[in-house]
Amino acid sequence: AFVGVVMNSVDKLLFVTYDRPDYPSGPIINYSRLLPSLVKAGLSVSVISIYTKDYPNTRSLSNKGIDIHPMRKSYTEVMVKQILDKIEDIQPDVFIPDIITAGCFAGKWVMDAGIPVINSVRGPDEMNVGKGTYFSHPQFGYELTGMVCVSRYLEQLMRSRIGNSSTLTTVIPSGVSVPKGVARLPDNDLRIVYAGRLVEKAKRFGAVIESFLA
Repeated sequence: AFVGVVMNSVDKLLFVTYDRPDYPSGPIINYSRLLPSLVKAGLSVSVISIYTKDYPNTRSLSNKGIDIHPMRKSYTEVMVKQILDKIEDIQPDVFIPDIITAGCFAGKWVMDAGIPVINSVRGPDEMNVGKGTYFSHPQFGYELTGMVCVSRYLEQLMRSRIGNSSTLTTVIPSGVSVPKGVARLPDNDLRIVYAGRLVEKAKRFGAVIESFLA
């Protein structure tokens, strides 16, 4: 149902993301793989890149056929207006504000124009869960078309929060491609390098280590 409602007769997609130099965020890493693959599939892909000083990661995507629209970070009300202006120019078939709260607020008027709007929940922290709830729960009046959760756990958490929401919810893992090549371990000597936030509840790095020791 989610795919049928959101992706029916889609040719042009518009994403929103934050960017900055040395930005290790999950969304920007995911976009570097996902968006070029959408272009290869024949879709037109645009990105509004919200930045303070520079936007090097999204700029590099312009070499892969992706249309980049830089936008300097400002107050939420200002960015909502700027995002709506960009949407009017680009005329996307689907708008994906992802983790950008200003984009989700703009979504109310985007949906009035008949364009589906997809929110995302990428972690169990207050920002992600709060944003997912606000833009899905009927009591707030900002229910968006759909919401992507990056895990089954988050999907279950959000369903317990939003009740009888009209927002469609699905799970699409946000990860990186697993390489085909596999390194051989010398004498079963396993060394693991972790790069990310040291938040066990969100990242589960301790559980990964324990699984190797079991």
